[in-house]
Amino acid sequence: MLGNTRALANALVLLLALLLRLSLLPQETSDYTYYLSPWYDYIVQRGGWAALKDNFSNYTPPYLYGLVIASQILGFLPKLTAIKLLTFPFEALAAFILYRLVKLRYPQGDWPRLAAFTFLFAPTAVLNGAYWGQCDIIYTTGLLGCLWALARRRYVWAWISFGAAAAFKLQGIWLLPALLVGALKREFSWRLLGLVPLTYGFLMLPAALVGRPWGELWGIYWNQSQTFDRLSLNAPNIYQWVSNDYYGSILPWALALAGGLIALFIWVASRSPIPLTFPNWLQLSLISLVLVPYLLPKMHDRYFFPADVISILYGFYFPAYFWAPLALNGISLFSYFPYLWGGAPISLNVLTLLLGAVLLGLFAHLNLTVSNNDL
Repeated sequence: MLGNTRALANALVLLLALLLRLSLLPQETSDYTYYLSPWYDYIVQRGGWAALKDNFSNYTPPYLYGLVIASQILGFLPKLTAIKLLTFPFEALAAFILYRLVKLRYPQGDWPRLAAFTFLFAPTAVLNGAYWGQCDIIYTTGLLGCLWALARRRYVWAWISFGAAAAFKLQGIWLLPALLVGALKREFSWRLLGLVPLTYGFLMLPAALVGRPWGELWGIYWNQSQTFDRLSLNAPNIYQWVSNDYYGSILPWALALAGGLIALFIWVASRSPIPLTFPNWLQLSLISLVLVPYLLPKMHDRYFFPADVISILYGFYFPAYFWAPLALNGISLFSYFPYLWGGAPISLNVLTLLLGAVLLGLFAHLNLTVSNNDL
């Protein structure tokens, strides 16, 4: 009887999560109007897969494959609905991976289910795909797959999953500093890094086979980086405190500063005595996912989305630090306000300070200690 009641409760919660998302599908944003809708139309007008030989989108082909499939399988639905439904299977898969990872920590009890449900109702998880029409959950699911492989010490699959995430969106590389710590600590071979370009090339292959030049395929991320001349695009990071009037003069220094501080984090973490158990992998990963977009210029509001998701896992592994997912998801939510609704109840300057405090708290929890011999 208890099992039936629990199964019914699970089904009701999942149904509620689905209905919540379905209720948001009619919402349109300018990203849909100016980008997603024209891309979808281009694919339909040029016969589906054949359209992929052309350079009509600034996204890598893996996302466009999804649009092709949506146009062919879901073409009977409104275009906006077909595009947004692409994220639903990945949200379900992400919830399942979270469930499995938390089950490693709590083999008995309800905590794994609660972790999955927490993700399904997290505000940015709901808004990002079903409301905004963005696809950040897809590459974030790849990063979760990487963490699952790290937990199982299947390092080849960890790098392949990471490579798939990075091939889908450049923001997948936010996890790279944590993985480099593992390489420097000789947890796995440096040769595994070669799986990243191999995975990227493999995922570009369908577009190449229909005629897209390899030069274009390898240059997509460089072209993306030239799209916006802004130090920050509503991202709650340190460039909220710098006027965009200085964009041209400060950009090289900003990149150098970010690269130097990220390299320092990698070096200190690799020289510390912390063992690479999965909880420590999780700590390094969350710091990496917050630190990189916090320090880099030209970041969008959505670029902390992987941190939002993985912070939920962090909170269940370290219950005393459940303030971290609450803070990170709240900060991300309020940073969405300027773009989605034209104003923010909390200024981005304040959100930047709050996020800096969260980052310091994460560092304090990790407690990196370098011995005198390593200095």
